[in-house]
Amino acid sequence: MSGLFAFGGILKVTDDPASAEGFRALGLSDEIRYFVGLAEIAGAIGLLIPILSGLTALCLTALMTGATTITAFSDPALIAFPAVTLVIVALIAMGRRYQVGRLAAFVRGVKS
Repeated sequence: MSGLFAFGGILKVTDDPASAEGFRALGLSDEIRYFVGLAEIAGAIGLLIPILSGLTALCLTALMTGATTITAFSDPALIAFPAVTLVIVALIAMGRRYQVGRLAAFVRGVKS
């Protein structure tokens, strides 16, 4: 899953023509495309770090909820990919929810 987000994010931030055109077709700016790309790259990295994996999966679930919603309204024929990706990251978030508690405890310990 991490590779999928890394690949997608890299395409967005390196001005891949298909990625850029997809965002323009939706009326979204290049800044939004760059933001999404950077969020995907950060998510790809965060999924690989055990203590961050739960929170990262939760954030990617939010990102993919937006992607699925936008796709549903703009081109419903293409909804399968973001919807399946959403389900997978949501399952990862559920499976790693204990990591969010560990992260919170770690942060509280550092601030004490």
